[in-house]
Amino acid sequence: MPDKPTAKPFVASQSKRRPTRIDDATWALFARACGGRCCTPDCDAVHKLEQGHITRHADGGQLVFENLIPLCKSCNAKHKGGFTPDTRPAGWRTAFWTLLLAENQIQIRWQHLNRGDNTSPGKQAIDSNGFIDLQAVEFVATSHYITPNVHTPKRMGAHEARALMWKLYDRSQSCPTPPSMPLKKRQDELMRAAMDLRAENFLFAGDEFLRRQPWVRDDGSKKDDCWAALCESSDKFLSDARKHAARRAADAERQRKLDRKMQEEGVAHARKMRWLDYVRTADIPAWDGMPDGDCEIIATVAAEKAATEEPQELADERLEWSLAAFRRWKFHTTDELVAARNEVQVKLAQCAAWAMRFDGEGRRECADRIKGMKKWFAKFDADTIREEMWVLDELYNELDPRPSPDEPFL
Repeated sequence: MPDKPTAKPFVASQSKRRPTRIDDATWALFARACGGRCCTPDCDAVHKLEQGHITRHADGGQLVFENLIPLCKSCNAKHKGGFTPDTRPAGWRTAFWTLLLAENQIQIRWQHLNRGDNTSPGKQAIDSNGFIDLQAVEFVATSHYITPNVHTPKRMGAHEARALMWKLYDRSQSCPTPPSMPLKKRQDELMRAAMDLRAENFLFAGDEFLRRQPWVRDDGSKKDDCWAALCESSDKFLSDARKHAARRAADAERQRKLDRKMQEEGVAHARKMRWLDYVRTADIPAWDGMPDGDCEIIATVAAEKAATEEPQELADERLEWSLAAFRRWKFHTTDELVAARNEVQVKLAQCAAWAMRFDGEGRRECADRIKGMKKWFAKFDADTIREEMWVLDELYNELDPRPSPDEPFL
């Protein structure tokens, strides 16, 4: 009995072999449309860009431009074993096909046919034909290239769906008015919703359902079938959850911008106050006993103040250098002020003592004058007190009962 013939292995002919790359001229146009650089973020390589594949050949990826991406040798090697993220710039498709048509000197002609007219396009009037401006054309893919066996997730099993349902129920017990346990038919519907939405989306929609608490009536009572709304409108709750999350993200971004603005304003205000503390030393007048170093400090600060009107950044050492000179002047002026006010107090007290020899009306008149003069001198600095001391001297001499040295002794 003859042996059974052995089947020969199938070998694809050379003509049937799938191409592995695009020609260099076309690829150069494609890379130019994608920015002329490696499409990996933060990679600036522009030379020797390889023909990377979003979905590799081993996973069913085809040699079509929707599945190609320019990558440098290093970045392309990182994705040899799997899926490559699509990081091509927006508008690459329109840019590429416009370049390709222009490079091959191809124009697109349009012809206008009247509705219901059976006349062939060639017999139309010449003014009804025209060429389309490629700059005004946008090329759109009919569908994005996705390999099913790479992107189609495995359907959730019943055990995982049941676990998700009870996880959501456990979360619900922390609500102010927790819902009752779902009925048996609702349990099955919740499991189907978990399988359809997948785990993350199911819990996302469930959190929105718990936040709104549709099972609570206006009077505070609880509905018997608490989970009916989620089972009937899980897609709607998911959509609302996404909108709510987008609003929260927008609010958080606005708050971050506001906090950043307030922080910048606080830094600017602090810089301004430091600058004002620094430059006020420039207005210190010369005073008796001023150290020679303070004269230099005052001159330097005055020059910097005149050179700019905007607050400048200051080192702590330089600010303290200026403040030390200001404090020394302040101590000096304070000592002078205390001495001048003490002199005023002594003279006013003596005037009050001399006024005691007058009768009631004269005594009241002197008391009013002394009180008013005390308030008046309290507003002045040492220099002004010295300048206005003549007013007090007049009152002092007027009330002084002692004879003047120039008067003859009786």
